[in-house]
Formats: sequence, structure tokens, C-alpha cells
Amino acid sequence: MIFDDEVVCFIELKDCKNKNILRHCQKYNITKGEISVGFEEFAKNLSSNIEQFEFVTFDYGEKYARGDFSIRVYHKHKVYPFFALTNLVSDEELKEDVKLEELFKKSDITYDVNFAHLIKAYEEAGATCKEFSSQMKALIEFGLIELLEILKNNTDEKTYKAELNRVKTLIDPAFMGERFKMVRFRKG
Repeated sequence: MIFDDEVVCFIELKDCKNKNILRHCQKYNITKGEISVGFEEFAKNLSSNIEQFEFVTFDYGEKYARGDFSIRVYHKHKVYPFFALTNLVSDEELKEDVKLEELFKKSDITYDVNFAHLIKAYEEAGATCKEFSSQMKALIEFGLIELLEILKNNTDEKTYKAELNRVKTLIDPAFMGERFKMVRFRKG
């Protein structure tokens, strides 16, 4: 199956006829899964219009392609596997009880980023990858613990505990701490 637009394409390589997508998949060793088709253009536009920058981003993903589909739909704090919302799943037990059309314009659709692709796009545009790490490591190195100490010393305990719980979600390895990655680029 091929779904092709400006943001993402998800494929099984054996079904793909588009030579540009085939070249892209071969370059990044992708045989099945999602690919971003806008990284290069975004990185080139940024790099050609700004002489000096530091670009940091956090997202779900891994350093290299997964070799499987990760596309999913978030709606009202519930996660739905994308294909379970379509007719592409024939097993009724795997189908979700909500229709994809009901979620249209009301949900977030996401997939795991192939960071090797993102890094290559920025490097080809003239930027340097300065760091790739887990979100937990990055936020701690950015001073998150020190900020919590400042908050603790300058607010009431109820507010501090509420913010501490939010931070735990961001850095706990069982939640977002390891699942999310951070990449940092620099030019100039």
C-alpha cells in the first residue's frame, strides 16, 4: 500500500513504483514502514536562509528504520493502530470499534522518526549533528533538575509536586524518557 503526500509515505517496498521513493528507501535501508518526504527541503530552507543556528527537536523514534509500521492515531488520550481503523485489517478481532472518518480533524497522527534520515538531511544541508540522545539524558543535561530545585525553593509544595509529576513523565524511562529522542544540529 502507498499513501503519498507532502509529509509522510508509508509503504511496503514490494508495492512501490515511485523511483524517488525507492531510491530514498534504498539509501536508508527501509523495506517496510513510514518515510518522511520533507526533511531535506526543510533542512535546506533553514540552512540556506540562516547563517548561524542551533536546531533542537524531540520526537518518538529510533536512530535507524524500524522495519515495520509505527503509524498510529491519538484521540482523547487513546492510541489506535492506524491500520486497525481501516479495511486493510481483515481480522475482525484486530479492528478498532471506531471508524477512521470519525477521527478526521479531531486527532493526531504520528509515527516513529528515522533519525538517521533526519541527521543526513541536515548534514547534507550544511549543518552538523552535535548530539543525539534520549529525551531523559537531554533534559537532565539541559538543566531540568536545577529548574526543579529553583521551583521547589520559590513555590508552594502543591505546585512543586504537580510539576515534579509532569517532569517524571518526561524523563522516566518507562514513559517518555527513553521512547523520545533528542537531536541537536548546529550551523555556523
